[in-house]
Amino acid sequence: MAAIGDRKDALVLDFFAGSGTTAHALALMNALDNGARRSILVTNNELGPEDAEAARAAGAKPGDDTWESRGICRMVTYPRLKAALSGIRAD
Repeated sequence: MAAIGDRKDALVLDFFAGSGTTAHALALMNALDNGARRSILVTNNELGPEDAEAARAAGAKPGDDTWESRGICRMVTYPRLKAALSGIRAD
């Protein structure tokens, strides 16, 4: 990553975490060179338009567990990073 150069102990703040690509890339870099890079991810756990409409139709609203369980963080980011860091996929 151009922003951190060769600093093996970098801390990266990612305000637009999305699917977790930055954290995944740091984990891969750490595996390659025994680094200790870390990341802080920020996301709003947004839902796609169709999922948001379905959640609203089911009576859910942002903040409800039913709503939050359908967001990008829970559906994509958490499973991706868990697999990237542990080597074990949920499926």
